Amino acid sequence: MKKESSKIVYEVPASAERHPHTVPWIIAAVFALCVLGYGVWQYGPLDEGVYSVPVVSPEGNLGAYDAALVVAQKEAKAWQSSALVASFEPRETTNERGDALTWRFIFTSSAKEDVGYIVEVKDGEVTFKEEATVNALGVPMPSNAKTIDEAIAEVRAMSGRADAHIEGVEALSNEDGVWYWGVRTDKGTISVKMEK
Repeated sequence: MKKESSKIVYEVPASAERHPHTVPWIIAAVFALCVLGYGVWQYGPLDEGVYSVPVVSPEGNLGAYDAALVVAQKEAKAWQSSALVASFEPRETTNERGDALTWRFIFTSSAKEDVGYIVEVKDGEVTFKEEATVNALGVPMPSNAKTIDEAIAEVRAMSGRADAHIEGVEALSNEDGVWYWGVRTDKGTISVKMEK
């Protein structure tokens, strides 16, 4: 600092004289980043295809068919309060565990003879429903049912099936009211009794 006749004079560094607009540009850049950050926070990413939206199971941490069954049962109960599931199967390619994005359920009711209700569920939403003539009988599922994983393990434990490729898993009941898992493999379909 230099004193000149009671005035205070500030010396400006040489670098600031060469770039007089540096500070406004820094302020503008910080402001732009804040606006961009607020926009992403408030409205999400610009390209939603980059991020996958997690699918939340409607009833907690259930397997793929379990979650779809809950949704389908609600729809079937609206059709007939006495509706019981008669069979269900994946409608798309499944992984080795039997999970699929779309499941088809057939329900029957004692109130409607020879008529059933077909419900398809995809990603937790009913995508198709129709009353139709069916040759099936809905029965309560066993409370101590084997899981899909247990049915697959049972098939793999069978002689000659240890290396079988699992193509899918479906469920059906017979005329005696007994539920079975139908484990489809490259060596044929194996029926595994659902009740433990």
